[in-house]
Amino acid sequence: MTWMYLAVLIGFVTLGFMLARRRAVAVSQGHGTHLHSLPVYHGLLAASCVFTAMLAAYALGVPLTEWLARTQALALLPTDVTSDALKRSVALRDIGNIVANQHVGAIEGTVRTAAETYARVHAIGLWLTFAAGAALGLGALGLVL
Repeated sequence: MTWMYLAVLIGFVTLGFMLARRRAVAVSQGHGTHLHSLPVYHGLLAASCVFTAMLAAYALGVPLTEWLARTQALALLPTDVTSDALKRSVALRDIGNIVANQHVGAIEGTVRTAAETYARVHAIGLWLTFAAGAALGLGALGLVL
């Protein structure tokens, strides 16, 4: 998911730069006036706005998604597991191994359910982060242009 987000980020930054630069060139040549800044600077402003908006969405969305997925998974486990730090960390390690298909041995029903919940919430959260980042990037681009 990260590589796809970065690909969209690079595409939107490039698109923002090209559109803003092209628009600045058209404005300065079409009316015979000179802009205060060079067209490249207009492009860099648009690119940096898109980059900042999408980076902020990613920087907030990924840790929040991880926290929500972990919280939802731990909520399904018994209280004796969640109250003890050692048992909780063992359960989280097992959940991570199950999600990554690296678990060895028998799997308890509650741990399997927690792993399925973790995987579902994590996937939904990452897609929402992707959508929010793309929307913020396009919104920043629309605001600058």
